[in-house]
Amino acid sequence: MEDFVNCQQSFRLYQENTFTTCELYRSSPSQFHMDFIFSCESFYFQWVLHQNSTNPRYERLVNPPVINNFIRVSLESLISNEPARRAIEETLKDWPISENWRDNFVDYVIMRAQDEVIKMPRHHNFISFEFKVVAIHEHVFNEGRAMNSMIQQSMEEDNDVSYLVPTAESSIESLEITRLTDNGTCSICLEDFPSNGDSDGACMPCSHTFHEDCIKKWLRTSHYCPVCRFEMPTS
Repeated sequence: MEDFVNCQQSFRLYQENTFTTCELYRSSPSQFHMDFIFSCESFYFQWVLHQNSTNPRYERLVNPPVINNFIRVSLESLISNEPARRAIEETLKDWPISENWRDNFVDYVIMRAQDEVIKMPRHHNFISFEFKVVAIHEHVFNEGRAMNSMIQQSMEEDNDVSYLVPTAESSIESLEITRLTDNGTCSICLEDFPSNGDSDGACMPCSHTFHEDCIKKWLRTSHYCPVCRFEMPTS
């Protein structure tokens, strides 16, 4: 899948709030602590680059639930640096961002906490931090590369050049054409079938259904069903 899906990621801090105060019931510096509130919202933009096209077509946006995290860190942990770093890294381990982005963000959080400790009023013993970030993921599915990859994989598995013999054109044109109304996925391009009956599908004699364009392109290269390898007539 990785060979024909191009993924790009961006990560942005869009809101940061900080305040300090004196909690009267904490009478010594050893009782100093910091609360960190994190929130990460993700957006997955999915595009498809169809064969014979240079411009990807937008397919859909997936926006999962926001991930919220909370952690309390002591002054001793922050001064030692490494314990605070490990605790924050563990808290953010499930964020859908790269390891490099996560390391950079943790570095920034630690730096901000240390700066705030230095400049806060001497009689204060509590700091609250809130960080809100957004992660953008762009996924572009390359239809042509995917089809070539599937054909290549089948060739390697079969070790037989006869696999590339195309299906007889008369058999291709005689495929049963049907409106796609059921939930499902085309095994060639991996796109979901539309549920509103807006697209045509073609049904193979083995009963496997695909997008009409996808299976016709496939059969002009191979005479096997891409799912079960049902053999179609050749010229």
